[in-house]
Order: sequence, then structure tokens, then C-alpha cells
Amino acid sequence: MKIAARALVRAWHAVRAAGFDLFRPGAGDELPKLTNLGDELGDGPATERVTTIEALRALELQHRERPANLAKVELVATLPGGMRQVTATRDVVRELIRGAKRELLVVGFSITDREFRELLIRRGIEGVAITVVGDRTSGDVIDLVRSWPTAAAPLVALQDTIPDREEYRRMHGKVIVSDRTTALVGSANFSVGGLRGNIELGVRAEGMIAQELCSIVDQLRAEGWLCPVSV
Repeated sequence: MKIAARALVRAWHAVRAAGFDLFRPGAGDELPKLTNLGDELGDGPATERVTTIEALRALELQHRERPANLAKVELVATLPGGMRQVTATRDVVRELIRGAKRELLVVGFSITDREFRELLIRRGIEGVAITVVGDRTSGDVIDLVRSWPTAAAPLVALQDTIPDREEYRRMHGKVIVSDRTTALVGSANFSVGGLRGNIELGVRAEGMIAQELCSIVDQLRAEGWLCPVSV
């Protein structure tokens, strides 16, 4: 069975989004069980699946071993006083939110900073599609939903679900993704402390990582780890 290169690339993205370890024992036999993977690669004998797994391994190795200078990454921080060796977290937050043309993904354990929330609402009114993922115990996302104006694009609001599995962990991420192309990942909550008062470190990254972050959220929602907020 011949497999088109573009189909392999799409399959590789699906494998990474699912958190599938291509190098674990038996990976070749388990690979066809992944959801939607068959649509890209088709079904074939085991010998052909071995060829597929080796091709995907080659793509994964290329990704792992690419030179660091090909990744566009910048350190950002929230620092005390006048320390400005790196770009301030709050400046990157504003830039990403203001610069989004189509969509924004916000994942936050704490989303309480008034300026941050007002800026999100303003972009929603301007037609940007916004998805916010929050912690179910804080109530921050519920408050945002209640204050979301009818004139804005509908807000997609998600929160972590009540635990019913031993491996469950609380949603604790702090992420912004703009147009699936640029991402901020760091320690800072979207609160006064995180954006102005604490010592926080993070990175702004462009490229595939932004798309992968969105894919992770999509996967968490599909598997029931995240659910829509109800008010």
C-alpha cells in the first residue's frame, strides 16, 4: 500500500495530539486503533503497518533533532521593580490578544485581572472567536460567561470535570494561543499577581507548538476531561 507523504504528515500530527509513544513496544500493532488514523492511512496487513510506523518514527526523529535555532522562542517574565532584561509577561499577553485576527485560546488557572478580562471582551465584540478553559473550583470562567456581552462573538467556555478516575489531575495550565500560530506558555496566572506582582517566567513561541496546544485542548474535550461551563 502506497502512503502519500501528506497523509503521513497528517497522521503524525494526529499521533502527537493523542500523546501516542511511537517508540514503545508494540506501538506498530496499537497504531491502527487510534481514532481517525485509518482515514489517513487506510487498513493493511501487519507488514505494511510496520512500514507506516517506521515512516512516522522518521518524522518524529526529524522533529526531535531539528536545530534549536529553527524554533522561534522568546523568554518572557514578570519581574520586580525596574528589571527589564526580557519582555514583560503583560506586554506579551496584550500583544497576543490584540493581534489575533481570527481566534484566541486562553487556558488559565486564575483569570481575574480586570484589564485582561476587558481586553478579551473587547476582542469578542470585534468578532474574534474566543475559547477560555478554566479551573472548575475557582469560578473565574463562570464569572466571565456571566459578564460576556450579547454583542460579542459567542464565548466557548470550558472547565475541568469532576474527578472520577484515579489518574485525574486538576487543570493548572497558563496558556494563550493566538490564531493557532503564536503561543505564550508560562507560570503566570492571568491575575494582578501573575501579570504585575509576582516573579513569573515563561516563553512566547511561534510555529507548530501553537497548533499542538490547541490540539491538546481539543483532545481533552473529546475525551471528557473538559466540559462546557453551565451557568
